[in-house]
Amino acid sequence: MLGIYDVYGGSPDAALRHAVQVPVNDPVLLIPAMAGVTEHLGFGVTSTLSYEPPYPFARRMSTLDHLTKGRIGWNIVTGYLDSAAAGMGLAVQPRHEERYEIADEYMQVVYRLWEGSWEDGAVLRDRERRLFADPARIHRIRHEGRYYRLMPSICASRRRSAPRSCTRPARRRAAVACRGACRMRVH
Repeated sequence: MLGIYDVYGGSPDAALRHAVQVPVNDPVLLIPAMAGVTEHLGFGVTSTLSYEPPYPFARRMSTLDHLTKGRIGWNIVTGYLDSAAAGMGLAVQPRHEERYEIADEYMQVVYRLWEGSWEDGAVLRDRERRLFADPARIHRIRHEGRYYRLMPSICASRRRSAPRSCTRPARRRAAVACRGACRMRVH
């Protein structure tokens, strides 16, 4: 979660007094360490897509997918705290409907990066011929939309599929990519 709960009383005082999601550290940094000492534990990350461009997020999740051997999931949220917007240099958050329009485009971009950059069989790992990958099976993704512009980019190679994505049922519109493949659900 980005930002601090600052709605009650118009300040963050109550959240700070009672440690309500404070401190606001990045829990993603702990996942590789935990994945390295476990085998059957899955990891779910709640990530606010409103304040991070799609490419670095897709890259980070691809890396976590490799490091956890496919045990990573993503709870998609658009955020709702003005303090998060302020932390990113904005006076206020985009309105609710616009956040979901942004989320729809975001999902299109990250899934194109995950599923369109590397074809199956692109990674050869052929030591004899000194070839890591077949460039003909690796594609640079370009996107020009209303909210995001992605110059030709290649995301990290995928394991078997993109990281699992989930959302609260009421936020189904932003979860265009969930397609019933979720391992984890937050209610």
